[in-house]
Amino acid sequence: MVELVNYETKWPVLYAFEKEKVTSMLKDFSIEVKHIGSTAIPNMSASPIIDVLIGVQRSEDLTSVIEILQNGPYVYIEEMNIFIALKDEASLSHYPKYIKENDSYCAIPTHIQHAHLYVTAVNSAFWDGCLAFQDELKKSERLQEGYIDLKNKLASSYWNNYERYMEEKQTYIQAYVSSKTLQSTDIK
Repeated sequence: MVELVNYETKWPVLYAFEKEKVTSMLKDFSIEVKHIGSTAIPNMSASPIIDVLIGVQRSEDLTSVIEILQNGPYVYIEEMNIFIALKDEASLSHYPKYIKENDSYCAIPTHIQHAHLYVTAVNSAFWDGCLAFQDELKKSERLQEGYIDLKNKLASSYWNNYERYMEEKQTYIQAYVSSKTLQSTDIK
């Protein structure tokens, strides 16, 4: 179920907790960890799930990093390359540690999800796109208002289909980032 709530001051604290856990698990690798998504923007409504972007400096380390996180307190969805942290780690015993996106029989209810961890190489298109959208969102009140409006419409349309809600948001973000990339290319 899609739930949007007003900004909560605990979100940066929850991110810091997750960052510390990830940094400790991946201490042997050169990584960058960023708080992304609406929970990283003060006063913005959001789905109360912390989005964490993990950038691996050396792309040849990606497989090792993913393997270490797979052995951690997360559910890994391979086709999305996302790790899901649950609010109560004891709940992990109710879900497989490794699933495919289309395995709907083991869908994890959003109300028990604490964080989504995205792993990619630093300076990959995904990394750059996430950070570019985040920067624009922080700077532009107009973009924030439009994005909140979009999320409210999507939440109303797809209130019982979180995957579809996420897909539609991602399509919007990708289109926005692509248009900004084209604009900057035209300027040069």
